[in-house]
Amino acid sequence: GPAAGRPGAGAGVEASTQQTTTVAVQQGTSPTVFYSGVADAYISSGAETANYGQALELRMAYDGRYRILLRFDLADYIPQEARVTEAKLELYTYYSEHASVSTDVAVYELLRPWEENGVTWTHATADATWQQVGCEGPGDRSLIYTTLTTFDTIGTWQVWHGDSLGELVQRWVSDPQ
Repeated sequence: GPAAGRPGAGAGVEASTQQTTTVAVQQGTSPTVFYSGVADAYISSGAETANYGQALELRMAYDGRYRILLRFDLADYIPQEARVTEAKLELYTYYSEHASVSTDVAVYELLRPWEENGVTWTHATADATWQQVGCEGPGDRSLIYTTLTTFDTIGTWQVWHGDSLGELVQRWVSDPQ
């Protein structure tokens, strides 16, 4: 939550207040049923020009043939001056092609704009290609992952967290564009 300093009651004394707030975002659910700030899609090397921005599921694969893209608009819910102390990303897995195979899944910071209804394996938007197909270029995404988790069970919530994820969310909050 934001930290704010204000003059205290006595001369030369300063009091500080700090408010901590948890904000959960989920399309159509939280922070309100009207929240529509999530953009999500997946891209597929097997269907390079297909857009999956309106697909009911998000697909990922251990061999990189699918990639998930997520964006959360936080501007109306977290003030730019707020200090992010913790962030967590949770996705529910309901199916696995190879249920007995554990898969490490990393989160990378995307470095360029993309459109939910325009993104494909070859294009970030309807009019702009990725620097390298599959969102692999150094101008497309960070080459170092932010956080990592292991998918090893279906029918469970997969969770990413850690200081580096909090730092990524802090950058979103501080610079919503």
